[in-house]
Amino acid sequence: MALSLHHDFTISAPTEPGDVTPGPHQHQTLTALLDDVVVWSQALQTIREGAPA
Repeated sequence: MALSLHHDFTISAPTEPGDVTPGPHQHQTLTALLDDVVVWSQALQTIREGAPA
């Protein structure tokens, strides 16, 4: 999955974070990728909580 800073992000001000605005052809792949990231982060949460600070 590749996103272009020029085409796939909307930046209204240089000092503010932008919004991800992928094209329609990327929507399904990006949604699946981010769903996987959420699942992995939830699965690894117990390891992070048990790790010493």
